[in-house]
Amino acid sequence: TACHAVPSEGGAPAGAAALGDRAIDFTLEGSDGQPIRLSAYAGDVILLDLPGSIEALPGGGALTELFYEEHADQGLTVLVALGQTVDRRDLEAWVRQFGITHLVGGDYDDAVFRIAPAIANALLDGLMRSRFHAEPVVQATELLLQERNKYFV
Repeated sequence: TACHAVPSEGGAPAGAAALGDRAIDFTLEGSDGQPIRLSAYAGDVILLDLPGSIEALPGGGALTELFYEEHADQGLTVLVALGQTVDRRDLEAWVRQFGITHLVGGDYDDAVFRIAPAIANALLDGLMRSRFHAEPVVQATELLLQERNKYFV
């Protein structure tokens, strides 16, 4: 897996959104070829998953899909952003093979990897709220969903 960000002091890449900052809007190419723009999901809790490759997704992506299906009606948007090494045809085939319904996009210009330094990042209404290099992604995202539904619904 290629490294997509150059660490700055403190371990975050230069230009990365700090916790509490509004994430810079970006657009990915969706697995269906359509653009996916971060700002289109204002008000949602966004789990931004940056696995680096399809092979690095837990359970081949099935675990992320189950989490999304369980929480989508509560305002969860899952966005898996895969880097330059992923061919669009492979991305389309993976989405079909595993029945993925959450958002999947190719980060072919590394826009997301420059602003989101962790493997998984959680945003609420466009604000960078949590970063994870391992678990507890699920628990922290569920807390953000509770916060969202308290204030945004």
